[in-house]
Amino acid sequence: PRRETHFLTNLVCASVSKIIAVEPGRDARSLQRCLNVLSAEQLKKVKFISVDMNPSYFKAIIKTCPDAEIAVDRFHLVQKLNETFDQVRKQEYESAKRRKDSFQKTMLSSGNRFMYLERIDTKSIEEHNMLGKIKMLNDRISNAMILTDYFHRVLDESSLLEFRRRLGKWYGLVRESKSKVYKKFAGLVRKYRKNIETYIKTGLTTAVSE
Repeated sequence: PRRETHFLTNLVCASVSKIIAVEPGRDARSLQRCLNVLSAEQLKKVKFISVDMNPSYFKAIIKTCPDAEIAVDRFHLVQKLNETFDQVRKQEYESAKRRKDSFQKTMLSSGNRFMYLERIDTKSIEEHNMLGKIKMLNDRISNAMILTDYFHRVLDESSLLEFRRRLGKWYGLVRESKSKVYKKFAGLVRKYRKNIETYIKTGLTTAVSE
């Protein structure tokens, strides 16, 4: 029944944008059932698979396609990055509220959160000016914006060598910032480092499936 289905697992061929299989659920069995529509010969030919950071999916892929390299989807990784920034914003909003700092309280309100999450090169002049002022007044927000924007640049790299160089620099910035929430996100990046490198190498994402 429709009311009982909360998630669907899609298996999509990225090269031709074709749905191969759809199964209810979001666990290893769901993906396993999707993969079972492929023959043993087809499964052996699978070189790369892009998924979100669902550990259950990894288990199914490793079991069924042991030779396939798994790429972490960029959108889902950036989603975690944005959640990390938003934790800092919320903390600073509460601090501004306690201090009765009306400017920072307004700037850090939930209604303005998307302004921070846009890439720097897509912001309007007005947004640049507003954000320039908040960065001068709030070091934690300034550091969080720098860390967020630089990580986007890390993911923009197409060369593994440059990716590793920039990522090493980003790790250094996180350490210098002493931000607990960004250190936690850095731990997530380390955990999926190999899978992020597969994304850099292939450019493969789950965008077609989404």
